[in-house]
Amino acid sequence: MHKTTMTPVGPVTLACANGRLTQLRFSQTMGTHQSVSASTTEAIIIQQACTQLHEYFSGLRKIFHLPFQLNGTEFQRQAWQQLIRIPYGETRSYGWQCQAIAHPKAARAIGNANQRNPLAIIVPCHRIIRADGSLGGYSGGVPAKVFLHALENVNML
Repeated sequence: MHKTTMTPVGPVTLACANGRLTQLRFSQTMGTHQSVSASTTEAIIIQQACTQLHEYFSGLRKIFHLPFQLNGTEFQRQAWQQLIRIPYGETRSYGWQCQAIAHPKAARAIGNANQRNPLAIIVPCHRIIRADGSLGGYSGGVPAKVFLHALENVNML
């Protein structure tokens, strides 16, 4: 099941499969697309994700509590798991993320993994910045990353 919902950073599409949220990606269009095999459980999870996103953007939620599945390579999943460890309102560098997964020279690969993060916002790759304190890229665009940092009142490195 897929659903696109509007957020302050633009439309995002949520996808759910096998009772787990599998995707939150930035979209260009709005709409709801329900697959033939969508279950009631998946519809509930999508609704919970929409509710929790609304709470996050309203400043009422700092941590997401949703069943999710990160689909990617082993390296990508390791990189994404480290993102979850970054507290709300804080940032870490690409170098920190490299050290955390014991690949100290893999900054470019980390950047590529973060770009492919299937659960943007929920798995907070927007909290990763460059070592010099600049923002770097973001799958939703740098203006969205700036907005998310302002929302979280981010304390830079």
